[in-house]
Amino acid sequence: DADSGILTCPAHGSQFQVCTGARMRGPADFPIQTYRVVVEGQDWFVEV
Repeated sequence: DADSGILTCPAHGSQFQVCTGARMRGPADFPIQTYRVVVEGQDWFVEV
């Protein structure tokens, strides 16, 4: 949910904080990798 800043995995239901990747709720035991995103108009750029 973009408004709450929480990302939910559709496969397992784990929840993560969007900006930091911190695990908020399991079953995952670890944080996820985050990437910088830049939005320019209709274009989204992900730095990898």
